[in-house]
Amino acid sequence: MSTTTARHTVEEYFEVELASELRHEYVDGEILEMVGGSTPHNDITGNLYLMLKSNFRKPKFRVCCGNSRMHVPVPVAYLYPDAAVVKLTGESIVRRLDTVPDPAVLFEILSPSTEKFDRGRKFELYQQIASLEEYVLISQKAISVERFTRREDGTWEQEQFHGRDAIVPLTSLDWSIALSELYEDVEFLPE
Repeated sequence: MSTTTARHTVEEYFEVELASELRHEYVDGEILEMVGGSTPHNDITGNLYLMLKSNFRKPKFRVCCGNSRMHVPVPVAYLYPDAAVVKLTGESIVRRLDTVPDPAVLFEILSPSTEKFDRGRKFELYQQIASLEEYVLISQKAISVERFTRREDGTWEQEQFHGRDAIVPLTSLDWSIALSELYEDVEFLPE
């Protein structure tokens, strides 16, 4: 992930996005270029999307993968999670067709180049999304998932799940992820 040093407006960010074949994230005036994913990253993303799409359908849900941008109101940010589930309600308002409103669960597949950002600043930004109930970090180095759940008092509880037999409950969706299915056919790269 590379960063430009100049400060940019949101309008300039959208101009860059429209003119570029690459995706960019925007964080409080900075435009961050997105990098491509590895084979394990892509395989995990594909498995996750199939699992989500087969379980969560319109009109109650919207499943988003990879190219769906999320908006953070303060500080202003536009971010791309690897996947998201949105609970659709009569109050869901689409402000931009290329930006998804009100995600309930966001998923990030950790990459060596983005892990620090995904765990740190990006998670801090995602916490500003009022609708967000769970944040899920997925390793591409081993069969390992971390789930963060927003408590009623606004703090976040972390749980870790390891191994092919583990099941990750997503309480906000009343659904669970079997790690054997999430990591099906994934070959890990050597260290």
